[in-house]
Amino acid sequence: MPTTKKTQKVAFLILLGVLLLAGLYTLYPFLKIVILGIILVTLFYPVHRRYLVWTKGRNNLSAFFSAISVCVFLFVPLMILITLITSQLALIVSFTFPDQGGGWPPFLASYQEKILPLVDKIQSFFNIKLDISYFFQQIAIRFGKLIAQYSPDVLAGTADFFFSFFILIIVLFFLFRDGKIFYNKVIHISPVQDTYERRLAVEIKKTIEGVFFGSFLTGLIQAVLATLGYYFAGIDGFFVWGGITFFMSFLPLVGTGAVLVPLVLYLFLNGDLSQAIFLTIYGSVVIGMVDNLLRPMLIRTSMHSLVLFLAVFGGLAVFGAMGLLLGPIIMALLTATLRIYEMDFAPRSSS
Repeated sequence: MPTTKKTQKVAFLILLGVLLLAGLYTLYPFLKIVILGIILVTLFYPVHRRYLVWTKGRNNLSAFFSAISVCVFLFVPLMILITLITSQLALIVSFTFPDQGGGWPPFLASYQEKILPLVDKIQSFFNIKLDISYFFQQIAIRFGKLIAQYSPDVLAGTADFFFSFFILIIVLFFLFRDGKIFYNKVIHISPVQDTYERRLAVEIKKTIEGVFFGSFLTGLIQAVLATLGYYFAGIDGFFVWGGITFFMSFLPLVGTGAVLVPLVLYLFLNGDLSQAIFLTIYGSVVIGMVDNLLRPMLIRTSMHSLVLFLAVFGGLAVFGAMGLLLGPIIMALLTATLRIYEMDFAPRSSS
């Protein structure tokens, strides 16, 4: 019995669907690396165009220089920074283990005389009994167990990191060299209308640039300035607090103040009045100026601030570190698709 053209098409589409799933399953271990490569190529493509001019159109050579440039200017400083933060974090953690004789953890022992009178006042006012020593002991023990739990995973992941880094360089090279070909192929093959696909691609590009320049770059500048401030204020583990400041910069309303205010209070409690005043003024003027002036100038996305905030931290919770960019990209696709539907397909109100 001869098969109809419709039956052949259905059978072919089923075969194509199965092969697509098999292909995605095969490439799944490298999916995050490919996505990261696409993001980095989008950000650094202007650099690649400059290399094309400099090498007189030699695409292979330009792609090689572009891939190496991304690694040198982005990942080498990042690895150095992670090493510094890790070393200081290990030093801080070493002071959080409680002593063998009970009582206060060593890192809070110097504040015992200052905190205990305040605790006595709270106890007498509310007529309750507070075992502050036990409370801090439990925090220190749990924090120490948490670090001990994840330390083997960090060490085991070192080899995977360098392997992934090697794969990323190769991915960057081919995306710089053949990225436009891949893009046009996807546009041509996809059943969605080309105009919609190109509008979505523009929205993705705007989101990548907006999140990177408006959020990451602003947060990075704030973190660098904050780290300098912590260093001159005599804060122990200033690289660690600088790293925390970077992540806190994404929080609306609170922002870097979530780190600055406790550190200023810490200096006041420690009796370092001049350092506390310095950090207060420095944080309000220098770090605050970056947020008020640079962020509005650098943000290049049409997403609402609340959606962007939820996308960043939602992506971080679901996808890990990659989610800092992947979350906003997914939400950008969703908002752009909704916008296209509203303009082209949604029924018009008669009123």
